Amino acid sequence: MLVVKVMAKSVSKISKALHIQRIVDIAFTAAGPVVWNSLPTDLRQPDLSHSRFRQSLKMKTFYLVSGTKAQCKL
Repeated sequence: MLVVKVMAKSVSKISKALHIQRIVDIAFTAAGPVVWNSLPTDLRQPDLSHSRFRQSLKMKTFYLVSGTKAQCKL
């Protein structure tokens, strides 16, 4: 009887963990495109290099957080 209870608890924990992982997967799949589409269009250009993207994103984030009205020109 004790073995059955322990196994039932283990199965319940595994089931709960899988359910949580599924929610995380769904949330990321929904949030990813929303975040991407909220970026300024100059950051979403397909020919933008990775380093240029990171540099521009850092600059735009800095201006957004600091509250400055200046636009970054790279």
